[in-house]
Amino acid sequence: MTLTRLDIQSDGCLLLTVEAVAPAGSEAALIAAFVTPEAVARWWSAELTVGMVGEPYVAAFARLGQTMRGELLAHEPARRVGFTWAWEHEPMVPEYRVAVEAVAEGGRTRLTLTHGLYADDEAGRADAGSHRAGWEFFLPRLVAGV
Repeated sequence: MTLTRLDIQSDGCLLLTVEAVAPAGSEAALIAAFVTPEAVARWWSAELTVGMVGEPYVAAFARLGQTMRGELLAHEPARRVGFTWAWEHEPMVPEYRVAVEAVAEGGRTRLTLTHGLYADDEAGRADAGSHRAGWEFFLPRLVAGV
């Protein structure tokens, strides 16, 4: 499966909104790709540990030697997933929220992802830019693996 469109907008510096268009019928697989350890290993190259809503959401990136820790906020298969995260090695950095929704729309699937909130300062702008580059790299891998 290939990504047919990827559009990333920034609401000032506060929130990144990513919209990706994928082939029809991929809603369940796209949402599962955020909560299934085997899928996360394919597109994020990370080892995911996740439980139920309200429990830890942990992704260990062996190649980077870094671990992302947060909480699973929402999971509705084939519809939406949400989680918080922060790098384990940067405990003073603000925790970010990611919300993902997949919707069947006119013979395709629209994946909308929001990521933030970012501080309206130099560090916040740097984080937003780094995360934007990350999604530009990783989302085509996500869709290709679904």
